[in-house]
Amino acid sequence: MTITIADGRGALWQWDTGRRVKITDGVGVKQIHYQKRCFGRSVDVDVEDDGTAIIPDELLQDYHTLTAYAYVTDDAGGYTKVQVDFAVHKRARPSDYVYTPTEHAGFDRLRAEIGDLSDLTTAAKDTLVAAINEAARMGGGGTKYQIGNGLKLDTKTNTLAVDTADAVERDNTKPITSTAVYAVVGNINALLATL
Repeated sequence: MTITIADGRGALWQWDTGRRVKITDGVGVKQIHYQKRCFGRSVDVDVEDDGTAIIPDELLQDYHTLTAYAYVTDDAGGYTKVQVDFAVHKRARPSDYVYTPTEHAGFDRLRAEIGDLSDLTTAAKDTLVAAINEAARMGGGGTKYQIGNGLKLDTKTNTLAVDTADAVERDNTKPITSTAVYAVVGNINALLATL
């Protein structure tokens, strides 16, 4: 089994688009797993009926070596059958280069693992980063707090405050506001003045 560049050209160049590999004698090869130093994970592309697989354009945006693994799936499971390293030659970006993301199984899988932003329970749903930042600001992360005696939580503004009383009352253990203190002290002064 071999993996070659499908169009017969002997090299890949940085900024190439629409390039493909060809698998020869590749019975059972269902995918090509590409690996590149800059990605940190494999990019998995299905092999088509003609035995070729697209090289995603984004993998040719830098000049580091591109490794292709022929991945076989059969009754025994899945395994790598052969590996080929392709040099990607460095060159300047063409002035007319337009990046159009390549759709393939790896990105679809990643999208499925991330999920649908509309399913977030945060108010921020525009981006995953905005939702994470909101959750961090609001004390998210699954931590549950128990609000103790003398405190109250405004769930609309996520504000924790002291639970106070506006007047002095018998058997009330809440702290009183300065207005209530002033009213009581003012009355004491008036009573003392009458003595």
